[in-house]
Amino acid sequence: MILALLLSPSVAATLVTVTLTELYRTSGGGCCPGGTVEFGANKTLDKVVFAPVIAHHHSGSNSLAFTLFRNGTEVYSTSWSLSAVAQAPVEYERSLNRTLADRFAFNGYLGSRSSGFAYLEARMVPILLTARLSPEDEPENLGLISDLVDPAPGSTHFRVATTTPNTLVWAGYDTDYTKKLTTDPDGDEAVWACIDTNGNSLCDVNENAARTCWDAGFDWYQGKCCGRDYAGCQFVGAIQNGTMRVCTPAPRERPGGRETCVNVPTFANINSTCGRNAAGEWEWAPLSEPGEIHEFFGCAENSSLVSDGKKVWQCGSGTLFGDASAMNVFAGVNLSGETHEYFCENKTITECGGRQAFASINTRETGDVKVFNTSSLQYCASDGDWTTDLDVKDEDSCEAAGFFWTGSMCCSENDDRGEYYNDPLALTATAGRGGCWNKTYVESGRFAVQNKVINYRGKFFGCRLNTTVLLLKDSHTDETLINNSLGVCGEVLNNAVPGHQYPHAVCNPQGVWEFTKELMGELQKTIKWSALINMSGIRQAGCCAFDQCWNGTRCQPLDAFYRINDRGFVCNLPSAAPQEIPVFGEPVCSTDAQGNRVCIA
Repeated sequence: MILALLLSPSVAATLVTVTLTELYRTSGGGCCPGGTVEFGANKTLDKVVFAPVIAHHHSGSNSLAFTLFRNGTEVYSTSWSLSAVAQAPVEYERSLNRTLADRFAFNGYLGSRSSGFAYLEARMVPILLTARLSPEDEPENLGLISDLVDPAPGSTHFRVATTTPNTLVWAGYDTDYTKKLTTDPDGDEAVWACIDTNGNSLCDVNENAARTCWDAGFDWYQGKCCGRDYAGCQFVGAIQNGTMRVCTPAPRERPGGRETCVNVPTFANINSTCGRNAAGEWEWAPLSEPGEIHEFFGCAENSSLVSDGKKVWQCGSGTLFGDASAMNVFAGVNLSGETHEYFCENKTITECGGRQAFASINTRETGDVKVFNTSSLQYCASDGDWTTDLDVKDEDSCEAAGFFWTGSMCCSENDDRGEYYNDPLALTATAGRGGCWNKTYVESGRFAVQNKVINYRGKFFGCRLNTTVLLLKDSHTDETLINNSLGVCGEVLNNAVPGHQYPHAVCNPQGVWEFTKELMGELQKTIKWSALINMSGIRQAGCCAFDQCWNGTRCQPLDAFYRINDRGFVCNLPSAAPQEIPVFGEPVCSTDAQGNRVCIA
């Protein structure tokens, strides 16, 4: 589950990711911990973690069993056999494989002198929250915990965490900066986040020195003011941030001697570049801000910069900033387990933002197209990749680029010249979407060649073809594209057009696909009186079930009667031979489906 807070992006704003995990927590238990915890609702579990307090030395028999239940039935179990004395906070962990359960039970033996667990936690699948924050922003309320997780009555704790550098997150109220774990008994505590580049559990916006720097028109980062303390286009690496007193004990061979102490400078690695952005404002471009794009002007070469967390990449041919390197056409930046690609062109870095961009400027959305220094078009995919092949991506990427998703592939990108394919995923679907015919999407139940080649659940079927179209190959598998039906009235393509008045398709004796209501049009049936063939719309042969007749236009049930011009007919005994028997003279009567007696002359 991902909850995105779409804030108005600003220059040098960081994409912050926060995880909120619902816990079912217990502790204690002494030598032989055990018990059951009821959730009060079905929950999807991610993992179980416990930190034991084992204080005896018969450790070979230490063990713990953990079991999940749903509706009274065991759905998952795991166990540990501990071979060492352990004291919290050593944690033992097992995956619970996203199992749905409504309670868990545990039992074990940790020794007669042990105090059980410091804690045992059954953890739900984390909720991911995102926001875009800058150092000047006040702490951001990401939502009430009770609204975000919909806790059941048995919930006991909630934990927040982040992997975004220079970010402070907490649970509770706006000033509970150090609180990462809460019980939220009243349901009115929230998840909070702010930028904390100093790492001192104080939001930068609350640092007096930072406010002074910003008020003067400069930029603040890790206690340093860009534009006041450092000149434009200057890379700042290690800086002295204080001193530390280091003492050496007196030598043993000199009784009564004194220790020797000196003050040693300490350093912080700021690893950031100071410059002016397009608006002429001072701005830091930190190494620890992966994914954000910075555009500096007035330097040796106007350039874009982006960090991947390990190196600062520069797009521009002038003097490099610090440890930056000339950027490749593509460079990947990983943030919270997702990687986005960036490209450099005309001294500007641009990101494929996918589902959610890392940068606050120069981003492209899913489906956007870019022509690089080659003839191929590159499409921005939802996962943040620039790609020429959307077949290996997803439906959102394909359709956002203006094409059709056939079930497992995309019809049809610029580099797919003359693309034909059957879609294997659509073949297994209940109602397959379709296939690709010469770069054109053909929906299931529609014709690629009018009345001769139909797509059925992703695969192309021909009706008694004898042309060169049979030589076509599947562009992806190089196998024959068309499954050609050479017989007459063969297997019916059931529900070729779901919901239609005539939903099924069958290859008729005339060599064209015909739509029918019948599920079993397996036999060729013919009319007896050839003179009728010359009448408008009448055909001698059709495809009907074994217990039906062909009346020249459609199938008729056994014993049915009908009039064609001045003649009456009745469907006689079923066989492959002609079946329609003309009736002359006396009126022909029968009983219809409603039980009414009906006669025709």
